[in-house]
Amino acid sequence: MLGVCESWKKNKSGNSFDIRILRKTKAVKSFFKGWIADKRLNGDQSKLLEKELLEIESKVVGSSWTDSLRRDHQLSALESSFFEGIFSSEEVWESLCSCDGNKAPGPDGLNLNFIKSNWEVVKKDFLGFMKEFYMDGSVVKSVNRSFIALIAKVWNPCSIKDYRPISLVGAAYIILAKVLANRLKKVMDKLISPFQWLLSKIGKCPTKEFSMNRGLRQRDPLSPFLFNLVVEVLSCMLVKAREQGLIRGISFQNDVVHLTHLQFVDDTLLFIDPSLDYLLNSKCILRCFEVISGLKINFHKSCLVKIGRKSHDEVDWAGFFRYVSSNLPMTYLGLPVGGNMEREVLWHPVLKKVEDRLTPWKRSLLSKGGKLV
Repeated sequence: MLGVCESWKKNKSGNSFDIRILRKTKAVKSFFKGWIADKRLNGDQSKLLEKELLEIESKVVGSSWTDSLRRDHQLSALESSFFEGIFSSEEVWESLCSCDGNKAPGPDGLNLNFIKSNWEVVKKDFLGFMKEFYMDGSVVKSVNRSFIALIAKVWNPCSIKDYRPISLVGAAYIILAKVLANRLKKVMDKLISPFQWLLSKIGKCPTKEFSMNRGLRQRDPLSPFLFNLVVEVLSCMLVKAREQGLIRGISFQNDVVHLTHLQFVDDTLLFIDPSLDYLLNSKCILRCFEVISGLKINFHKSCLVKIGRKSHDEVDWAGFFRYVSSNLPMTYLGLPVGGNMEREVLWHPVLKKVEDRLTPWKRSLLSKGGKLV
């Protein structure tokens, strides 16, 4: 660790703090061994996987055309001044401490435990980087670069859809994003309604660099908040459509409370009256949101669920709108919905997931002798 600290201190090349941090992390990286994946993909598989990734990225980015929509949620002058204030040393350190340091390193080869342990050594450079970002409002391209690690979602994955992408971002970007996310977190309730992939690395081989213009970047502390702000546009569009009579949802308390949708990040529930006109209008709203935001809606993953309708009507509508036909009870966010919650059989999948997670937890608490037994 002494050699790492000396390497950090002696490297003072570069006029910009962000470039200086990049060069210093590159020098420090030589003191650490690169971590190696358990299973490497052969060359043919890597090329095929890279091709699929680039094809998916080109589809997800969508149109570059944007538009504006009037919104009622705005910050006051006091809240805006707080959000735009200069970064303090205490704020940066607090945000750094709130991050899990024992994560896989990003392109710079460092995790946050290194930054925490050597904060007094690297503090000046990182605070200088934060100050430059505050003054210029931008960072060099290399700071925002990340690796995409594909985590298998199922046993024996066969296609790109069987993997979950996780972005491995650099330490400097994580700290910056965490500070901004902590600020944004304090005013998010004023900005959203109450309803409410870069450099890819396959195995050990970096692919061609491509830009992630839109979408939700996993493991980026700022990305979920920015995504919520964009999806808020969809909420505003649905509310406006309901007010103009283009769609009709469900009502409570003698038509006092109207509900047309519920949103949880990129999972959205629409409650639409079973009328062909309302369904057509809701599909048009979703298409318009695609054009405005550039976010691709996975209609082939969307389900049309009937509530109190004849089965043949629901199947015909699902085929017409190219949705997947489904029935209650269904699963939403891993939990059963629409069934008798007192029935034990509905909770079997949830209990099975909990049991599967308990086993590694129990094993981690065993002593070395207990693990051998």
